[in-house]
Amino acid sequence: MKILTVVNSLSKGGTERVAQNFSEAYQDLGNDVRVLALYSGGPRKKELENKKIKVYINLDNNKTELISWGPELIHIHSGACIEDAPYLYKLTEWFTSAKFVETSVFSKVSLIENNLTAIFQLSKWCDYLYRTRGGDIRKSYIIPNPIKINTMYKPSVDDISNFKKKYGIPQNSFIMGRIGQAAETKWSLFLIDIFEKFFNNVDKNTCLILCNPPDNIISYAYDKKYLKDNIVVIDQIIGDEELRCFYGSMDIMVHIAEGGESFGMVIAESLLCETPVLTLNTPWADNSQCEVVGNNIGGWCVNEVEEIYDKLVYLYKNKNLLKEAGLNGRKYIIEKYEMHKIAYDALCTIINNDNKITTIENKNGFDINSLSCSFKNNFLIKTLLRLKLIIKINFFHKVINKTLKKIIYS
Repeated sequence: MKILTVVNSLSKGGTERVAQNFSEAYQDLGNDVRVLALYSGGPRKKELENKKIKVYINLDNNKTELISWGPELIHIHSGACIEDAPYLYKLTEWFTSAKFVETSVFSKVSLIENNLTAIFQLSKWCDYLYRTRGGDIRKSYIIPNPIKINTMYKPSVDDISNFKKKYGIPQNSFIMGRIGQAAETKWSLFLIDIFEKFFNNVDKNTCLILCNPPDNIISYAYDKKYLKDNIVVIDQIIGDEELRCFYGSMDIMVHIAEGGESFGMVIAESLLCETPVLTLNTPWADNSQCEVVGNNIGGWCVNEVEEIYDKLVYLYKNKNLLKEAGLNGRKYIIEKYEMHKIAYDALCTIINNDNKITTIENKNGFDINSLSCSFKNNFLIKTLLRLKLIIKINFFHKVINKTLKKIIYS
């Protein structure tokens, strides 16, 4: 099968990593795969080309060659951003005989939903969000992110020791840590508060290592000057070898994200390196982290901030549970998210459901799909209708989410 992967860029971001993993897995399964980056290239371009996967940068500049090649399946990795709409509509107009599928990065209603054979949600929670936001439930399937397991594994004792020396991390202390995007919604100041309480009440030799934290986390941590020698901040880590050593240096990763996770690639990577994860459930926002951790498998999922401290104290006194969770977590991630398994599941979903989607009328007798199709060539009307729906649903969710957050954090 000729498969075209479509993604915004080929930078080092998580969405780009997923697009690359799908592409390589599709190719390994015997398909003819090419990749289209809508806006720009990046370091993943060379990595894909090293795998003999042809890469295109910019849709319009490559129109002739793409049409000549004629993809049979187009897999879009999208955040449903309105600025992407013109490119997505062009693809549906140029390749009328191709099957279209989309990995929904943020569980939003797709801009080209009527053209899709299937839309992939990253977790059960994402599927729930997508459905409540007005998504077509007949096309929604849970196909999580594929993970390349051979690049993430527990580093050697010597590699961990050298990494700790490089960054001034104590060799024999209890280490908790966190890595993530430098976005405030992906972190929480509660992490610093919990560490401070643990430092004062449990172990003054403990250390907190942070990689790529946002400025508000750094400022808040360094305001507590007496903790300065026990908090190590690493601006960024380059390369899988260093990344493995970061994960391997921790006894446990403490994951608190105000906005939750639509998936949580750092959680999966930590578990592949046999470092367990303690995370906070976030039902007011994205909340897939609990599914990726696997409560009482690769770590622990709690409902209140205070529970994180209590669980840390318990695990500190029962360190054998950390090792056990690390081993179980690696096995869990491999069985559930290995990239060839996920790619195969995706292809099976596409093949089994193509041409089997029937029209369903709503309670008022309006054929929603026909209504949208009648405006197929009117970009402005389609956009306005979609925006109206999104604004309406997002307003409702924000009210509910704020209420939940107040209840849980109070």
